[in-house]
Order: sequence, then C-alpha cells, then structure tokens
Amino acid sequence: MELENIVANTVYLKAREGGSDSNKGKSKKWRKILQFPHISQCLDIKTKIDVGYEYVVDQQPIGKLLFRQFCERTRPQYHKYNGFLDAVERYEVGLEETRVALAAEVFGRYLKQEGGEAVTDVVVPTVVDDASSLLEGNVIDNERYTFSPDWFSFGCLVYEMIEGRAPFRARKEKVKREEVDRRVKHEQEKYSSKFSECARALCSALLAKSCASRLGGAGRRGADTVKAHRFFQRLNWPRLEAGLLEAPFVPDPHAVYAKDVLDIEQFSTVKGVNLDAADDTFYGKFNTGSVSIPWQCEMIETGCFNELNVFARGEDNKECRTPDLQLTPAVSPPEEEAGCFMFARRTLCPQKKIPPRLRPIPVPEHLLNNTQTHAHAHAHANS
Repeated sequence: MELENIVANTVYLKAREGGSDSNKGKSKKWRKILQFPHISQCLDIKTKIDVGYEYVVDQQPIGKLLFRQFCERTRPQYHKYNGFLDAVERYEVGLEETRVALAAEVFGRYLKQEGGEAVTDVVVPTVVDDASSLLEGNVIDNERYTFSPDWFSFGCLVYEMIEGRAPFRARKEKVKREEVDRRVKHEQEKYSSKFSECARALCSALLAKSCASRLGGAGRRGADTVKAHRFFQRLNWPRLEAGLLEAPFVPDPHAVYAKDVLDIEQFSTVKGVNLDAADDTFYGKFNTGSVSIPWQCEMIETGCFNELNVFARGEDNKECRTPDLQLTPAVSPPEEEAGCFMFARRTLCPQKKIPPRLRPIPVPEHLLNNTQTHAHAHAHANS
C-alpha cells in the first residue's frame, strides 16, 4: 500500500466522521475537506503524467465519467458510441439466462438497419460471436487473460482442502515469494495417498501450467467444462444453483478460516513507518486527483463526486466555470484601515483564511498560453 493511498483513505474517512444530520456518518465539513484544489495548482501536472485517452479515460474512473458527461452534453454523436460500449459490456458480464435478451438489445438498438443504411458484415459477427474465441489467442500469448487464473486458484483451493496445505509450499515452510513463483511456473505439484484418482485428475487439470490446456481456460464457457468433470458427476448443477439442493460442503460461518483482516500489522508493507514534517506537508497539500483507483470508485459510488462536480451559472443561465476553474488573476481584497487600535484582535469580523491548496498560484507563461489556445479551439469547435 502506497503512502498516497493511505493519505487518501485517511482524508476520506475523516470527511465521513461524525455528523448528526440526515446523511449519517458524514462530517459537516466534508465538502470543505474534499474540495478540489485551484486549477492553477494542477496545470503543471499535465507535463508529468500521461494525458492520453488510454490513461485518462480508460484507466481512471473519474476521467471516464467526465468524458461521458462531456460527450453527453457537447458531443451527442459520440455519446451513442459510449452507449453501445456500455450495452456490449452488460452483455459480456450478463448471466446466461439474460444474455439472449441483452444481445437482442444490442443488435436492435445499435446495429439494426435503419433508413437504408447497411450494417457491415464485419461488425455484426464480431459482436455476437462468443467472447472466448476472441480472447483465445491473447490467452495463449499471455498478453491478456480471462478466467484461467481463477480456475488455477480454484485448483489450489481443492488441493488444500484435500491435502491440508498449499500445493507449492510445505507445511510451516518459510520461503520467499520469488521461490513460490518459480515453483508455480516450473515445478509439478505432488500428490499423496489422500487424493483419489478422480480428485488427482481434477487438480492436475486445474493446475496446468499452460492457460490453453488448463481446465476451465476456454473463456466464458470454461465453467461448463469444469462442471462436466467426473469429479462432480453426482452433483445436479441446475438444482444446486436454484437453491433446491444442499451443497455437499458449506463453510461454517462461525469458524475462523483466516487471520483477522483488521490486524493490518500482520501483512502491511508500511509497518514501522514514521511520518515526519514532509509527510504532514504532503497531507496538507493533498490533491484528490492523485488517488488510487478504488478510492475514485468509492467517491463515485457514494455520490461525493456528483455533489462536488458542480458548475456555476452565468448571466444567460448557462453553465460556466466556477472560480476555482478560472485562470483569471484573483482580485485582492481592499486594504482595511488600521484604526486606532491596530494591535487589537479582530473578533467581530474575522478574516476567513483560504487553505493553501485552494489559493490560485502564478501560472507559467507556456502553460497559460497552451491552455488558452485549447480553450479558443474548443470554443471555435462548439460554434
């Protein structure tokens, strides 16, 4: 776990502490704690990170959401493509009994002939074809994988339930992670007399080194091949999945099968780290855009992002940038007269201090010019 992730989670948890309003568990100052920094403090980041589509949109949940909002509001011709991708994604992860209806929705809504436009002979078979045939070559080349690692883990689980230990490490053996990885890749697991011929065949097929020859490695249809193995020949899978048949083994909900996950010191890689003044400075200047992927997903799922991602209203009642998104120089407040009591504490009208991360900072000339050029090009494209 990286230090940035720890700080991000700490800020988020702090924002949700306490509070007695209708939103239980959220601090009254949560909006101030999670407020975005001024845009002038973020311009320099463009020169330090990859601002390409693959990183900003495909890999960042908030970036993907912002791109979808941009297309929906200003590029409707691109927004329908996003809807098509969402429909295909729902089809790929849908249950077996709903895949036919989802495929019909994809075809009828996005691929059906309308207005005399012909649907190409290349797109339709690519969409309705089984996903396993598309991913098979990539799995063999080890560039991408589908469910083969999950079936390997299932084989390790079956092996451990029968033998009482992991397949590639002896009981109470202390071995480095690199050695375990080497054994998984190159050594063959050993079977004792506890394994029947059928159980040994199942584990051997699940723990195969090659993803292509592994049982269940046939893409999304892999579960059918695992269910058809003779080890499970006495199971009635339809009745079991419908809840009409009790499973042969049900874990005891009161038994402890692993150590307490809250005992972080047992497995944390940051054990013994002492935070110094530099870490406190980093905590004070923390940017909510430099967070981990799970933290971004939680911001979206809990609705915090929707409440923070707001725009101002201009004179024509159209959306415009809020002050924190404007690069115009900040207007300095007028100087107040010192008065007769220049050292007296101002208790009647105290000055509100702006946190350092919310203050506008001087922007380098080259970054300001590039930003203004892109803004003019964007305005010209909209017109």
